[in-house]
Amino acid sequence: MHQFIGQNFTKPCCEFTEHSSMTPNEYWNSAELASVRTELENGTWPSGCSSCQYKEENNQLSLRQRSLQEYAMPNIASVEYLDVRLSNKCNFACRSCEPIFSSRIAKEAKVHKLKKFYGYELDKNYVEHSNQISQDVQQMLPTVKKLMFTGGEPTYIKQFYDILDVCNPETQLLVTTNASMIDAKFLSYAKRFPNLHITLSIDAVGEPAEYIRYGTDWNTVDENIQKILGLKCSVMFNTVLSAYSVPYLETLVDYIIAHEQDAYSADMYICTTPKHLHPCVLPQDTRKRLTTIVTDCIVKLNNSKRQEDYKNCIQVLTELNQQLQDTFIDNTEFYEFTETLDIIRGQKYDYWNLRSNRIR
Repeated sequence: MHQFIGQNFTKPCCEFTEHSSMTPNEYWNSAELASVRTELENGTWPSGCSSCQYKEENNQLSLRQRSLQEYAMPNIASVEYLDVRLSNKCNFACRSCEPIFSSRIAKEAKVHKLKKFYGYELDKNYVEHSNQISQDVQQMLPTVKKLMFTGGEPTYIKQFYDILDVCNPETQLLVTTNASMIDAKFLSYAKRFPNLHITLSIDAVGEPAEYIRYGTDWNTVDENIQKILGLKCSVMFNTVLSAYSVPYLETLVDYIIAHEQDAYSADMYICTTPKHLHPCVLPQDTRKRLTTIVTDCIVKLNNSKRQEDYKNCIQVLTELNQQLQDTFIDNTEFYEFTETLDIIRGQKYDYWNLRSNRIR
């Protein structure tokens, strides 16, 4: 079975809509999870499975169905896939991120009273749960075949390495990283795992990367990406298509294509939460230029020798192009959020002088 372990909650999988405050081991042995198993075995949809239920009832492939294709039904319930977020400890404060996933944003939001933009405020970060999560994960490892870490930033968290110290090297290991801390220690651990996949969270290159993913030193990140590519493991670029990143997208696509190698892909998704960072907040008089950029990216990805590995990117960009033509979202909050963070961080948003072209 799949188990999703968050910074302060546990649930059966990433799409389950109900959280438990129990520790991972408590939840695994709980009556609550046993009830979920029983309902599924009896052909009844648990209330937390609404996402998969909706997809299957609408002839879409669900996470439940994908998991059944990947894993055999065990005779005795055991955890084979762990999706772990040890804490929100992170050295970046990306503009499309939020406090629950970044301790740096959480601190900034509390000091500068930014609750209106994030919808909540954390009283404290989640680092105090990391040891308990690590201990529980280590107890589950004997049956685990697939282990995924996201964040926060896993390479910035001590317990990430504590778990790898006792993990079977044959485990399929998946790590999502901002590529800022790829040092000798990380590389030595990475080389222990032949079934390694690394997802690189990259929204732009150069100065735009440093603006969008605050905390980035692009020269360092670029050097670290080369180190990761040198591992010859499976690599995927993951990009948030936000109002900040889309104007610079073609340069990123060029970078991705220029570094192609075996076991290599990219994925993109449109920023819908928070809504004020959706690309469709950008002014109407920029849309022709934006659709040209997106169209050029689609052409380049289609013409790449790894076109098959970019199918989802192409599909998402095609959808974005249509939205840029048809959808207009009020950008008042986008500018307020942008100007507020610019003041706090000593940055300046000045692409196409968009401040002077607000949608009225």
